[in-house]
Amino acid sequence: MFMCVSGSDVIHAQTNKGSRLGRYHVVEDILGEGGYGIVAKCRNTGTTKIEAVKVNKSEKGVLEVAMNEIAILNRLRRLNPDTCNIVQCNGFFYDKENICISFELLDLSLQDYLQEKNPRGLTTRELRPILHQLATALSHLHSSGIIHADLKPANVMVVNRHEQPPKVKLIDFGLARLVSASNPRPGIRRGSKDLRQLYKSMLSLDAAEGSQLKRFLKHRFFAHSL
Repeated sequence: MFMCVSGSDVIHAQTNKGSRLGRYHVVEDILGEGGYGIVAKCRNTGTTKIEAVKVNKSEKGVLEVAMNEIAILNRLRRLNPDTCNIVQCNGFFYDKENICISFELLDLSLQDYLQEKNPRGLTTRELRPILHQLATALSHLHSSGIIHADLKPANVMVVNRHEQPPKVKLIDFGLARLVSASNPRPGIRRGSKDLRQLYKSMLSLDAAEGSQLKRFLKHRFFAHSL
């Protein structure tokens, strides 16, 4: 009798609390999981820092996405992650057959933040600083010739939920791609469209704010940052 063991089962067996990933990372908790694998809260014994480690399943499709994310993150290393509102990558390593990517530890996703603060959405006043930060992140991506291609609240992290206004950083570059040097404009329009869709998905539109939406989308930072 043969038993099929999934990639997720193997990863879970490797990431119990106290287990080690690679040479330096000791698992303290599991932060989340998805089709790619899991994200573990780890202590780096080499630096003593607490980090978030994305442990990718060893399946062909997942590996290709992981390698693409590593290539994109390497391209972004020259940027300051704090002023550019892009997650800081500490590097990558292998744990057996699994590719692991280490990131700075952030608080929670914007999706969870929205549910926690107001499930019906945020007001334009609350959203304005968040959108400015995302515009900054997208602007730096575009200047680096990169399209994120998967912009949504789940792929934006709040650094500290207790700070107001909250600081946010863009994460998850597995589906990101380079803009063709011969045809850069489609990427810029795509980024602008993504930001508008993200804005609409997060906004609680009542009659008064509905009228603000058109004015907000005409704000100069859309034109100058994207």
